[in-house]
Amino acid sequence: MKRILSAALVGLFSFSVQAQAAETTYWFTYTGFKNSTGTFLADKQYGGFFTADDGDGNGIISANEVTALKAGGVNYLDCSYPFYCGTYPFTYNIAAKTLKFSASYSYSDEVFRFGNEVNVGRSFGSFRLSNYGGSSFSYHYWTPDTTLTISAVPEPASYAMLGLGLAGVMAAARRRRRAA
Repeated sequence: MKRILSAALVGLFSFSVQAQAAETTYWFTYTGFKNSTGTFLADKQYGGFFTADDGDGNGIISANEVTALKAGGVNYLDCSYPFYCGTYPFTYNIAAKTLKFSASYSYSDEVFRFGNEVNVGRSFGSFRLSNYGGSSFSYHYWTPDTTLTISAVPEPASYAMLGLGLAGVMAAARRRRRAA
């Protein structure tokens, strides 16, 4: 009976670790862009992270599976009035490590407007406009030489569940040794 109970506990802990390990944070960096004058900047980088759960298990993360997106220092999913932010479309192919998304973050009133935007594969930058004159734009553009580096980092809760599962396995093994 003890063996059955121990095996059941080990199975439960293993299942818990797998179930909780689904949400993952992915860090990404694109390197190599052209500036607005057409000069290629080999060391220019644009990066950030997104947190997601491939809930449908198809190996492709879409916008409705993303819980956080921060890129270029801007949080594109967590803002409130008077700011506007959002992203669509968003796709990340886990096996191919290809990432595509468009996102914007902006503020506007009757006098002033500013914002940041990114369209992966095309451009990223910021703008500032005023009804009293004066504006500024700063954009960089993707090229065929732009590269992507991306890595997955499990959430801290996943490590906690892994530790709990390993502790359960170790406890079951210890009980077996004492019983023998």
